[in-house]
Amino acid sequence: MLLNKESGNLLNYDTQFFPFENNSLVGVDEAGRGALAGPVVAGAVWINAAFLKQHRQDSNILLIQDSKQLSAKRRQQAFEALKTWQKEGGLQFAFAEGSVTEIDVGNIAYAIKLAFRRVLEKIQLSTHLTLNNAGDDHVINAPQVLIDGYHLKNFTYDHKNIIKGDQKSFCIAAASIVAKVTRDLLMEQLSARYPHYHLSINKGYGTQQHRHALVQYGVSDIHRQSFLSKVLSKVTHHQGELHL
Repeated sequence: MLLNKESGNLLNYDTQFFPFENNSLVGVDEAGRGALAGPVVAGAVWINAAFLKQHRQDSNILLIQDSKQLSAKRRQQAFEALKTWQKEGGLQFAFAEGSVTEIDVGNIAYAIKLAFRRVLEKIQLSTHLTLNNAGDDHVINAPQVLIDGYHLKNFTYDHKNIIKGDQKSFCIAAASIVAKVTRDLLMEQLSARYPHYHLSINKGYGTQQHRHALVQYGVSDIHRQSFLSKVLSKVTHHQGELHL
């Protein structure tokens, strides 16, 4: 993927959230929203003003783009860059899950909010900073929280929503990479335990191969029952076996 250095540098967008030198910023995004199996995973990436100043002209910043626009190889390269920056300081990242049970008992939006809350709690622990509670902006120099998509109602933390934020903000794009790489690795690990569903290939999404495996082998405990109504409505029982 070829990028124009200026338009491809998403860190430029995030400069607007640093009016003072002691400010910092957290971007949050998720992976696995539409999958039929496995948890939803939230990623969060925190940067401070020192990171912004040091790396704004760093060519490696161009590695950080919307995870959906990157190949698996490019995502891994970007993830390695994030790990390097984390070791250097000035950037921290974390991930957290919303489980299959939480998706089925609540819904996907409920599970995502849980995952977002958990990952922000981890960021607070790693940075030793306190985020502002929703509707209560009393903490001086608290990190600004950016969340991809629409504003979350009744959410624990005060935040600013950015529509298509993973295409605009460095922190949100980086969070999307953390979430995607982490979830893909998890699904590859689960594939060893549930080989019939080819999770290492489809990552839990409803590919034709995955749907055929559901027909042949049934539903496992890592499948989202609430997501399978349309799939299972096309399935009939015939002589103890499932057929389309």
